Amino acid sequence: TDAYGARIIPLITDGDKRYSEEEKAEFNKKSLDSIRKILAVPGNVLLLNPEGTRSHNRQMLDGKRGLELILLRSKDTAVAVPVSSQYHFVYPFGQKTRVIPGTPVTYEELKARRKLYPDLTITDFMMIDLANLINPRSWGYYKAIFDKHPGLAHPDQEAYVDRFY
Repeated sequence: TDAYGARIIPLITDGDKRYSEEEKAEFNKKSLDSIRKILAVPGNVLLLNPEGTRSHNRQMLDGKRGLELILLRSKDTAVAVPVSSQYHFVYPFGQKTRVIPGTPVTYEELKARRKLYPDLTITDFMMIDLANLINPRSWGYYKAIFDKHPGLAHPDQEAYVDRFY
């Protein structure tokens, strides 16, 4: 825990070859249990990067399944809110950040969407909600999903996003 009460809870990604599958599973189970306990306390906040890393070209990467696992394990207490931080579109890089919160959503609401689009995951829906907060030029991995399912994009995407700039 740092001076602000923040705590970093690491997860080991599938691509990390330093650990066996068993070691990854055990480590991640403990991390997910810690996250579940944090989210069980009303008012606690968990910030995470669902892509598992930063993009080097400002394009969205595919979201990792950890987001879905966290929501599943905390479905009775957690509300997910996609948040976009748009420092590189608005101000000189690194000076100021504009934070844009999306619409809060529960695990059950995400599960209901999945019935309409069974080819998509719970993580995909959270990432789609996040993509709807940013400029379509940065959709990256999710552009193909919007092309396949145009109804998932905000109806007036350009005007919707322009209100933030």
